[in-house]
Amino acid sequence: MTRLKSVGVKPARVSDILLTHVHTDHSGGLVREGRAQFPNATVHVGKGDADFFLARQNQQGVNGYDKAYFEQATLSLSPNLAASRIKPFSGVTELAPGVTAVPTPGHTPGHSFFRVESQGKSVTFIGDIVHVQAVQFPKPEITIAYDVDNDAARRQRLVQFAAWHKKAWWWLLRTCPSPASAASAPRVRASRSCRWIRWTATAFEASFSVPRPSARPQSSSLPT
Repeated sequence: MTRLKSVGVKPARVSDILLTHVHTDHSGGLVREGRAQFPNATVHVGKGDADFFLARQNQQGVNGYDKAYFEQATLSLSPNLAASRIKPFSGVTELAPGVTAVPTPGHTPGHSFFRVESQGKSVTFIGDIVHVQAVQFPKPEITIAYDVDNDAARRQRLVQFAAWHKKAWWWLLRTCPSPASAASAPRVRASRSCRWIRWTATAFEASFSVPRPSARPQSSSLPT
């Protein structure tokens, strides 16, 4: 909210919110004291997540996946749901001109990427396809307890990593921890075959034998 205020955007002016998935570290900011923080916004989320986390019969947990995940999702989304401002999507879906949702189920049933394209360039927001960068870049087969389906998450990561290696796209990772201090804040490295975010991507580089970058592109190519 502080950052929105700093650029003169009031919460009531926000029209659309895109969730890669509904885990509370991604959706928790939608609600405060039981009220929607963005009262006029439509929340776009993969149908798989809406069906799984909001289903009444799942609120006590499913197959060992703790009930807290379901309770938190329901708490975060309930105000928008009550106002008919939750809009689930299925399949590759254009949500707005130049903004496309791409389902990548595994971490959660409705986990999705969002690809933003403009003037012949694109950046893809990849949510939680990676959690521990130093581990999962060199060994993408390693999963994490937060995955709803470990096997599907593993397969999805392997598929996406292969695609990253082949296509010169921009990718934005949000939750990758860096072992260094804040001085190593997100930076961009590039090669002929792939581009990625963060200075600590050398493990990914080694894993796929990607040539070391000779120059760093301008970060102004990325949204802030």
